[in-house]
Amino acid sequence: ENPAEPLSTVMADLSELKQLVVMALNCAMLAGSCLMKLPQIYNILKAGSVVGLSEAWLVNECIASLLFVYYNVLSGYPFMSFGENVIVGLQNMVIIVLFWQYSP
Repeated sequence: ENPAEPLSTVMADLSELKQLVVMALNCAMLAGSCLMKLPQIYNILKAGSVVGLSEAWLVNECIASLLFVYYNVLSGYPFMSFGENVIVGLQNMVIIVLFWQYSP
């Protein structure tokens, strides 16, 4: 019986556990990003107003998040590592459209 065998089994189990934790955290971040801008979208629709919002800031934030996505896609990184920026970018686009619709 090889005395190193139980150690390699434990190390393999720890590696699998680490991968599971990372995947759970990535899924939690994606779920959280889905909720990030929804209160702002809801408040804009409820009030029918965009008073207090800066168009420049909204466009800047949207461009920044989508450029981050573009870089990660070109670099070949897995979606789970940048997917929250896709969702936030799409929500920012919705807010920009609402801004254009409700701005005086």
